[in-house]
Amino acid sequence: AVPEARTDWLIQYWQALNRPMREVMELSEMGVAKFAREFYIPKRTVEDWKAGKRPPLPYTKLLIQESLGIFRRHPPREAYTGILSDEDLSDAMENL
Repeated sequence: AVPEARTDWLIQYWQALNRPMREVMELSEMGVAKFAREFYIPKRTVEDWKAGKRPPLPYTKLLIQESLGIFRRHPPREAYTGILSDEDLSDAMENL
């Protein structure tokens, strides 16, 4: 059985990967120029992302959303309940 917290996190992961950059930028409440400066990305690149002309690489999209607090990279501890022993879970969490 997969813990509900794990399933919820997987859904959030999928949503973050498929969230349009236009929406990410709206959630950030930053304009194109400020967004570009904040993340050290060329303004033209951010404009292209926002317009949907070309997508960012998936890891870039996830890192930006993590930085903005929209997405949490690591599943919560509860996501591993019943999958890992407490000792293995503690070891895994220390090595993140």
